[in-house]
Amino acid sequence: MSLPEFIRSELPGVSRSDRTLVLSRALESEVATQLTQHLTLLDREGSDPVRLMLTNVPGGDAEAACSIVDVMRSMDAPVTVICGGGIQGAGLLLLTGAAEEHRIALENVRFRFQPPTVAAGGGETVDDVADRKADIERRVARLLADATGQSGARIREDLAAHTSLTAEEAVNYGLVHRIISRTDKK
Repeated sequence: MSLPEFIRSELPGVSRSDRTLVLSRALESEVATQLTQHLTLLDREGSDPVRLMLTNVPGGDAEAACSIVDVMRSMDAPVTVICGGGIQGAGLLLLTGAAEEHRIALENVRFRFQPPTVAAGGGETVDDVADRKADIERRVARLLADATGQSGARIREDLAAHTSLTAEEAVNYGLVHRIISRTDKK
């Protein structure tokens, strides 16, 4: 099936091949729109698994990440998230859209917790932005706690401390289910 005209012009750092999407840039509103359109189209094409490859995602807008997670969770097609390079901040949230057994790390990936960022909207007061930031911080902590089995307090501590995890540490933490390496392909 060819892509509809409205999603044919790809953003740099977002690409699609067969049933695999690759993200290698910060999450922003435009990126979330592009990814949700691709995911929705792939889900409509059938229930075969979809792969979302994250490579060097340096964080971004947590609200944009939450919109992608909502779409991932609503899909009939299972989504496997495969992480490589460095995954930070909002990029971590994308893991919460996949079932535990579908969260995979390449052996040299690094994960880094970061407090969520919120893009200010037009006409918002400082208090409005502070309220939205507090709300997204609660949602991020809940999503990560539910996905990993860690307490909300532990998640909030790790976000504030910018905790960094290796692939093996991420498995122990519950962020990913398993690690794959080149030897797995033999």
